[in-house]
Amino acid sequence: MKYLLDTQAFLMILNQDLALSPKVKSAVINSKAEFFISVVSFWEMAIKISIGKLQLKTTLQEIIQSSIALGGVTILPIFVEHVVGLDSLPFHHRDPFDRLFLTQAKYEGMAIVSGDSAFDRYGVERIW
Repeated sequence: MKYLLDTQAFLMILNQDLALSPKVKSAVINSKAEFFISVVSFWEMAIKISIGKLQLKTTLQEIIQSSIALGGVTILPIFVEHVVGLDSLPFHHRDPFDRLFLTQAKYEGMAIVSGDSAFDRYGVERIW
């Protein structure tokens, strides 16, 4: 199974947050599961850091480098096909980052790991 981590889920896994659901913990432990982090998450984190809404224990650059080095998470770039899917996406959710996550998950055939139930209205599998 392929999972696209939303930004919150990625940060929780990175920080080994105990609030992760048993279902997410089980998926993380499952060796057959593939996890992806979108460039969208790094973009979202950079914006939130710059406006003071997010503080990290290390730099964003170090987080990106360690994500690549550990190999447990694959970085998903933004492709034109992901952006094109936005024009037909209903506005159940107005967050531009989450909307792009949705089109990426749909196009790539991935489930989304997120605590945001608004994703459920789009016909994409979500685990939490």
